[in-house]
Amino acid sequence: MPLAGLALFAICYFGLLTRLSSTGALRWSIAFIFGFVHGFAFAAVLVEAGLPTERLAAVAAVWPLLHLLSRRDDRWRLAVLNYGSVAVLTLGVFWFVSRAFG
Repeated sequence: MPLAGLALFAICYFGLLTRLSSTGALRWSIAFIFGFVHGFAFAAVLVEAGLPTERLAAVAAVWPLLHLLSRRDDRWRLAVLNYGSVAVLTLGVFWFVSRAFG
């Protein structure tokens, strides 16, 4: 069933891309909806894990720092984007493997 949903999404997404002159708003909308839905699932996993509130404060403190770094110039913005994406991907793969096979 997940593969059917993924196929339907891909068909609809690529169909919309061919009809739009500017795809920025579409990409932001899809990223927002995807992040919103998965954010609730991520929050539920953190509640199950019993994450201490001190760790949440650390994440909240890092966010403004990354935002400031990304606004300096294009080189910093690209570095924050690339390394941040790698970090999120690595953590996601680790959690997926540990939950699926552990």
